[in-house]
Amino acid sequence: MTGEELKYILAHTRLQFKDLAAELEMSQQNFSKALKVSDIKTGFLEKLCDVLNVSMDFFYKGTKYASTSVQVTASGNQSIATNSGDVTVGAQNENSGHIGTQNNYSYPDAQQKQDNVTTLTETVSTLTRELETSQQQKSDLIDVVATSQKQIQQLTNMVDRLTQ
Repeated sequence: MTGEELKYILAHTRLQFKDLAAELEMSQQNFSKALKVSDIKTGFLEKLCDVLNVSMDFFYKGTKYASTSVQVTASGNQSIATNSGDVTVGAQNENSGHIGTQNNYSYPDAQQKQDNVTTLTETVSTLTRELETSQQQKSDLIDVVATSQKQIQQLTNMVDRLTQ
């Protein structure tokens, strides 16, 4: 970050440059010199963070150096890992939000779990039988097509002999 870039950012704070210099325990002249460099030192930015009560992200908003960390908080009467609850997602950028969750794969008692397993097992069994039936029908159709092709070939041969 250049001194000019930092100067632009600081111009939008609640303090004037002379007040910032005083808070940093610097003369106005030294503060002005610090803003004329081509590469601002991290230590200087850290001191500014303390004075302005901001994080380093304050200086890098809107740049590729801005923080992309996300904080996820889960809450609710029940654990969302086992049933339901709320998830709040907060980030330093504009993508903060709140998501309600419901875990549909958790059941409160063993009987419900067993019923679900039984239903799924029966469904798989039914679908397997239907697939076998479909495969048999497919084989039968292939045989019909093959027989039809043989008959067409025989008829074509007969027509060729008759027309000669």
